[in-house]
Amino acid sequence: MNMYKIKDHPNLSFKLINRVTGWVTFVIASMTYILTAESTASLWDCGEFITTSVGLQVGHPPGAPLFMIISRLFAIFAPSADTQAYMINCMSAICSGLTILFLFWSITHLARKLIVKEGEEMTMGQMFAILGASLIGSLTYTFTDTFWFSAVEGEVYAMSSLFTAVVFWAILKWENVAFERYANRWLILIAYLIGLSIGVHLLNLLAIPAIVFVYYFKKYTPTVRGFIKTGILSVFILGVVNFGIIPGVIKVAGWFELTFVNGMGAPFNTGVIIYVLLIIGALVWGIRYTLKKGMPVWNTILTCFMVILIGYSSYSMIVIRSLSDPPIDEGSPDNVFSLLSYINRDQYGDAPLLYGQYFNAPQVGTKEGEPIYYQNKETGVYEKIGNKTIYEYDKRFCGFFPRMYSDTRPNFANQYQAWAGRNNGPTYTVNGETITRTLTVLPRDFGTVEVEAEAPAPESANAQFRSAIWPLYEAAATAKQWQGGFVPPAEDSMTLVDYGQIKVTNGQQGSRSNSTKLYTIPGAPCRAAANGTVVFAGNLELTGNTVVIDHGCGLRSYLYGLQELSVSKGQTVEKGQAVGVLGEELTMDFKLGSKSVNPWLLFQTSGGLFWKENG
Repeated sequence: MNMYKIKDHPNLSFKLINRVTGWVTFVIASMTYILTAESTASLWDCGEFITTSVGLQVGHPPGAPLFMIISRLFAIFAPSADTQAYMINCMSAICSGLTILFLFWSITHLARKLIVKEGEEMTMGQMFAILGASLIGSLTYTFTDTFWFSAVEGEVYAMSSLFTAVVFWAILKWENVAFERYANRWLILIAYLIGLSIGVHLLNLLAIPAIVFVYYFKKYTPTVRGFIKTGILSVFILGVVNFGIIPGVIKVAGWFELTFVNGMGAPFNTGVIIYVLLIIGALVWGIRYTLKKGMPVWNTILTCFMVILIGYSSYSMIVIRSLSDPPIDEGSPDNVFSLLSYINRDQYGDAPLLYGQYFNAPQVGTKEGEPIYYQNKETGVYEKIGNKTIYEYDKRFCGFFPRMYSDTRPNFANQYQAWAGRNNGPTYTVNGETITRTLTVLPRDFGTVEVEAEAPAPESANAQFRSAIWPLYEAAATAKQWQGGFVPPAEDSMTLVDYGQIKVTNGQQGSRSNSTKLYTIPGAPCRAAANGTVVFAGNLELTGNTVVIDHGCGLRSYLYGLQELSVSKGQTVEKGQAVGVLGEELTMDFKLGSKSVNPWLLFQTSGGLFWKENG
């Protein structure tokens, strides 16, 4: 092709110069990463990945079997056991160096198309411009912080980046020969690489839209409608691979397994074996049929599907190793149902991708999801042990692409509000103008709890309680004493009646609990939840040994049912200090003035309760 020739220099080959320069960037990048590689394991998942790779064990879902197989190969060549981690880190360094190599070649391909017109020879100036731009682009990426960080540790991102770089380079190679015979072999190679990359990380799937657009612009005359259709098609293909092939192949295998094992009494894995044989037979027949009938598009589709499955088959290593019960066997994916749960990352819960709840959405109910099966090796069948729980949320707090959705950690809400802006209250002043906002307060479902009927307390006990405790509800607020987060009064406990739950006795709903009753370890210390002053310590007929601590700003903790008391009224206590000895049950009630508050919210953050003085 003329665009590879250099004008007035017939003896120079741009292809050769391009290849040599690319390998030079590889050497620069690889040596940089190897010389700066971690000597052992760095933070987060690296230690787990290195350990599971060396012993071919089962790491956290959804697993990275191909990464572990290749890492194991590098670990074998380690001179000693204490250098195995370094060898795996060097593998990441080499993968990252190869990523830079293919990035360089991708840039030269695109730059050449921009600078050199079709059918013309490039000049020396154009050649230096193309190579210079590619060197600057690839070496700049070499030294970026994030990429360099992942290039020197035993994590999956370096190898995943390599697959992404090779896949994009491959579609550019296809683009050079798109109208030649056997050009589709590049598409089949891309499909195989995508299948392999599933065993490393799903990042590679994000290259699919780019691949589809390269195909469109090469094969068709671009139009606005065509561009939109191509975008929709690319997202559809991405969805088919991510939500269809990856979990779907395993899910259908589960249907076969249930039919043959539970329905026909066959041994375990019979359905899976028959399913695999059917897939192989159907693909072989389909590929031969489309080849004979001259159907190149369907032949390419079926071949691509087949090679994706071949690459995806690296996950068989996960099952094989789990069956041997290694020391690290997370999720124990030793059968088709536990493997599906493993691949779907069920233990992490669901994240709303297209539509769902925001972090402050009230939960309004639950419903049953897909059944959960357990492989009972004694009975020889798969037993249903329950269903997945699907949580339903108030639709007013749901929307499309809810990026701020997680409520798994208490500090997330504060972070979201810090990013998006915090509402300073229903009424505030800006530049002398008073602005009022309407706040909608929705009820929260705390659930119900079965309790036994209790005999009414004597009036004398109620009167004693009202006389001793009720005045504290209206006592004036004192200065703030707590610092940081609060701690639960009982270090080890089990909740019997939780705050906000509706008590049900003999099928009849009663009042809502404004306190929390705990089952505790007798003899263990009862702790002060935060710094404060004891404003009551004594025995009451209604609540037994009782301690009330004033933490300031109107917040007081009421602790009922202690076995013994070790503080007295007026005494100052510190957070975590023992104020008495626990019995079998402890009732705790935290109040702001006379209003009870949910105590668990105080315990879930290290920042504590926030308080702003008036003015």
